[in-house]
Amino acid sequence: MLDWQTEERARSSLIIYHATNLGLTANSLSSLSGLSLKRTVDIWEQRNATIAEAEVIARALRISLRDLIGSEPDTGNGIRVEFKKNSFVWRENSALPFYEYRRLANSNALGTTAGLELTPLRPLSSLATEGEMVHGLHEYGYVIGKSPVEFEWITSSGPVRKTLNHGDSLYVSPFVRHRFGTLDNSHDAKIVILRIPGKIGGDQLVEASIFGEQTIRRLITDDKQWFNP
Repeated sequence: MLDWQTEERARSSLIIYHATNLGLTANSLSSLSGLSLKRTVDIWEQRNATIAEAEVIARALRISLRDLIGSEPDTGNGIRVEFKKNSFVWRENSALPFYEYRRLANSNALGTTAGLELTPLRPLSSLATEGEMVHGLHEYGYVIGKSPVEFEWITSSGPVRKTLNHGDSLYVSPFVRHRFGTLDNSHDAKIVILRIPGKIGGDQLVEASIFGEQTIRRLITDDKQWFNP
């Protein structure tokens, strides 16, 4: 949910929105952007990003800050190549991480689109929230690793779990709780993930935020009757 109480809070909310869509937390955003962990946590919790800090984070996330700063195209003749040795890799919860992420090539012209290589590092546990993901983008996945992947999502009647093998694919609607796990702890279970906005995204999402979180969810999912029969 975007917060428009002040300019700083609105700017910070947009930073968190884009970072979360990429699978980043304050810790990994600090590593990616070069800002100190203390300042990044302050931005995350206090919503107090300055324009200068927002410019640094925008470059790190490869997004445009629209009216706040200009953004030059970061592609050459419409192409961007990112070599594996230069790609940003991170793990969350360093004590016992659940996933390893690798950011794939992208352009700042498509800041709300995220391409990731995701490696589950542990089997799924009985704790439903462990390793759980939820975000506002449409997610497409394709299993590229040699080892199978456990895929679990939450429905109104409870969790559903499937085993996916090399060449299998998946799709997840916005705001569906889901998670991935490995069966053999080999770290050979890998998924290419593409997250893209739906009908409501970018400027439309920013403008619609004025009407509140429930309205946003309805606009994106559009699963409720809007007329009298």
